[in-house]
Amino acid sequence: RGRRSGVHKAQRSGLEVVECPDAALRVHDQLSRTLHSKQAFCPFPASFPQAIVRHLKPLGLLFMLGVRNPAGEVTAAGLFPYDNGTVYLWECSSELEGREFRPNNLLHWGLMCCAVERGMTDYDMSGHGRFNKGFGGQLVAVHRWNKCYSVAARSAREVYEMLLKLNRRDNFLSRLLS
Repeated sequence: RGRRSGVHKAQRSGLEVVECPDAALRVHDQLSRTLHSKQAFCPFPASFPQAIVRHLKPLGLLFMLGVRNPAGEVTAAGLFPYDNGTVYLWECSSELEGREFRPNNLLHWGLMCCAVERGMTDYDMSGHGRFNKGFGGQLVAVHRWNKCYSVAARSAREVYEMLLKLNRRDNFLSRLLS
């Protein structure tokens, strides 16, 4: 059954997928609050999602979607760039209150419906987590390559990757021990 029951629960609860002109702001705010509650911080500034909208929306290469509850409040939002038949999950988030109604499930389902209507055949959810797996997709290995043109840039990248791994490990350990 995967995520279908979550989609149905959201629909029965009166949630609906809508275009969300302020999705960039909502994604950053909702994600920041969610991560703050877990003693973490948003990994990007508010200017990042705004730049994505500024550059991709005029080209018609961006879905800006939200999930609205019966009271008219947007409880989940997402930014989904697309091109060449593929839509990508850039980021999405939801309010902590109301998650039991599964707005994220409906957000992704609504995106898939919009993408199919525009003739897209692939959805890159950017990973293979438990949530993504529930939609029944296939994990496709992606090989990433980067080139640093200076020793300083290469060193900075190595330090960043090391700190990122330590942060992930520490977050995992703290959740495990709490």
